[in-house]
Amino acid sequence: RGSIEQNNFRLRSGSALGGATFSGDGGILHGTWTASSPMSTSDRRLKASITPLYRTLVEQGKLPTGNSEFVSRSEAVDWVLRELRPVSFVFRDSPRGEVRFGFVAQELERALPNLVRTDAQDTKAMIYQDLIAVLALGVQEHHQQLEDTRQRLGRLEHKAEPSAEERFKQLEDGQARLFHLL
Repeated sequence: RGSIEQNNFRLRSGSALGGATFSGDGGILHGTWTASSPMSTSDRRLKASITPLYRTLVEQGKLPTGNSEFVSRSEAVDWVLRELRPVSFVFRDSPRGEVRFGFVAQELERALPNLVRTDAQDTKAMIYQDLIAVLALGVQEHHQQLEDTRQRLGRLEHKAEPSAEERFKQLEDGQARLFHLL
């Protein structure tokens, strides 16, 4: 067992925790690790160039635009969601052979390169936390499409079905024509 503490970072190693490897620009945690409340810095004061995600996707030029330079928010979101291929897998070095769920970094990199990092050994890793924003955008866009469809359906139903007053007026007119014929 050992312990390292430096610059507000504390690492304790032991058989129950697994191990860790660190270099100047990051590190790798080995084994199973838990955190009671992991957080990532997200303060607006620390960010620059805040842009709606769909615009960034379009500007990166990763979306197939066909003959048109313009890609709508809906087209951008739909394309990204279609490019995601969720998979199940087992890590080759997993001692228990546990089935995991996720994505293949090489595949995700084609659609969302900002979510993939490559280390010095050419091993790819994903920033899964950033995928939350992409999925939230997808849910929002599909919710908006659903609301638009509901409104269109409501308008069509209103046009297709005459109101009770209109129907009563039609019956009265028909009755008046019948009396006129008699």
